[in-house]
Amino acid sequence: MFSEKIRELVRFDTCSIYLLDEKRNVGRSIHVAGKHAAIFHGHEIQPGRGVTGQVLETQAIARNCDPWPDLKLLRASVTSAYRSMVSLPLITEDKLIGVVSLYSTDPAGYGDEDLRLLETIAGIASDAISKSHRHAEAETYALTDPMTGLPNARSLQIQFEREVARAQRSKSTFQVLMLDLDGFKQVNDTFGHKVGDRMLVEVSRVIRGQLREYDFLARYAGDEFVIIVPDTSDGSVSELCTRIEKAVKGFALEVGDDRASVGVSIGSATFPHSGEAFDNLLIAADKAMYSTKAKRKGAENHTKMIPKPSLPLDIAMPIGIDPDDIETLVDVDETHIYSLS
Repeated sequence: MFSEKIRELVRFDTCSIYLLDEKRNVGRSIHVAGKHAAIFHGHEIQPGRGVTGQVLETQAIARNCDPWPDLKLLRASVTSAYRSMVSLPLITEDKLIGVVSLYSTDPAGYGDEDLRLLETIAGIASDAISKSHRHAEAETYALTDPMTGLPNARSLQIQFEREVARAQRSKSTFQVLMLDLDGFKQVNDTFGHKVGDRMLVEVSRVIRGQLREYDFLARYAGDEFVIIVPDTSDGSVSELCTRIEKAVKGFALEVGDDRASVGVSIGSATFPHSGEAFDNLLIAADKAMYSTKAKRKGAENHTKMIPKPSLPLDIAMPIGIDPDDIETLVDVDETHIYSLS
């Protein structure tokens, strides 16, 4: 709308609207009207480089300049004989948000009336663009976990509804996996919450690395993650869970001279067999996950290592085994397992 309004009032051969990426400190062309749009679109200019870069740096209008400093920065050459250009900063509430640059083949350039109109339109457009971006950012933050950058619980529910619609259309199924980190509280208690936060970020990357491009990973709450896995069999999901468990277990975070690590417990539920509603699927997957966690803890509690005794063991020895050859004894539910030195 901005570029079309300019076209109604001021002539140009090419109009490129750059928005400032504050994190990277570059202006990026996000919309181009007129000639060579494909060449200009997506082009990035650093403050201070070219005419547009000068405007980004100084926030002052560049009037009737030679366009060559801008054109030589493009990824490809342009055939039109541009002879003049004007570039205006887009400022709202005393904050620079971008630049609009007009390129013309007319050597006469732009007069005072053209510049007055451009300044008026640019001022109105700056406010509108700024409000639009704030709204878009608010929507993004509302659907994204700020720590890990993963989709959050709200985004997960939206994706779930999409998967349900797709599954119903294609008469297919999908899996919901609930993941809970084992030993995460110990990491927080031992190394502090900043290390715990880093662990969440890195483990989320480890998990993401085991998924397909179209699998959906979200941070659900705390140290819990949820994955939506479309179009896959129970066997493939079981294999995926095993891969994730091994990958997470094999990862360690360097903390000074020490290393922090966690494990992961996973439970799965299938749409529509385990339920059709969002909450039902999560509850089913959560129960399966805690069942896995409980079995693992049970096995750890029932298994204990007994150091090599200095006196003969007061138990019946297997035939042919010398007590001095016993390195360790493992007692699993009152079943004695020997390890020989």
